[in-house]
Amino acid sequence: MPPRVLFGTRTSDPAALSDARPMRQHAREQGAAIAHATVEAADGGSCLRFARTLVFTHGAVASIPGVDPGAPPADGPDPIADGALLMRWYAAAADAAHAAMTHFATKPDATVSSARVAARNALISAAHAARLPLVVADVASQLKFALWAWDCEAAMPAQDEPCPHDGRPKTLRLGLGGIRGGGGAVLGSVVYADTFIEPIAAVPAALL
Repeated sequence: MPPRVLFGTRTSDPAALSDARPMRQHAREQGAAIAHATVEAADGGSCLRFARTLVFTHGAVASIPGVDPGAPPADGPDPIADGALLMRWYAAAADAAHAAMTHFATKPDATVSSARVAARNALISAAHAARLPLVVADVASQLKFALWAWDCEAAMPAQDEPCPHDGRPKTLRLGLGGIRGGGGAVLGSVVYADTFIEPIAAVPAALL
């Protein structure tokens, strides 16, 4: 999970790296206003990792390079509507990530696979509640889920599969790709990640 900031459709490229180009240049390259970015942060000296999605056009008029801001809207992508759609997808993804972390932290027999199922079910529920155009059959290909434990002494991901309540910090990263706007154009992906530690089974909750 390298630290990086990606704009627009570049959020769908798992190998993309940050660059110093201004947002307007990304918009020219992608042929549309930039509605969102994903931000992934890492502390190289510890296990802390997190990721968030930022939406730029919600509640404000976006300027598209080469288009007169005073001109009437034309047929095609609506960056304001696309921004609102991305916010709803991101909220659903965050709900799914929280459900997976809660599952892993509270179920003694939890596994990475069962946490992924919890995330999938929460995503479907949140998408339906928000009236998002989610096709259940497509969730498996759209949902990018990872959960790993940390070797705290080495500040490196542990080689073995995470086990609940073992006292090791865990990082959960959930991405949702293939998001399309109202005009059918691909907008990119949203991502949410957090580092958490669940209660140790042998320690009374009152001491935590």
